[in-house]
Amino acid sequence: MPLDTPYYSTEVNCKVYHNHTNCTEGNNIEKKYKEWGTGNKRLCKHCEKEGNSDGMVKKIMEGRKAWGILGGTGSSSLVSALELMKVGKK
Repeated sequence: MPLDTPYYSTEVNCKVYHNHTNCTEGNNIEKKYKEWGTGNKRLCKHCEKEGNSDGMVKKIMEGRKAWGILGGTGSSSLVSALELMKVGKK
């Protein structure tokens, strides 16, 4: 179950955020419309079906905020976000 840092589309009709690398809808978001975070939107049904929990999303976002990488300047992979969180706890 490959997780990704939460992201959403800034296009007007977007009502969900994504956090699964295999989500077709999420993968179709053009780079210019992709924004990191949940955007106060609900989780995409496909991502939810894949078993991604909001608890994990919160942990990833906390790690990205702590290290100042919410703007997409860092890696968007779950592994990298969790590694950053581990380093911060030492």
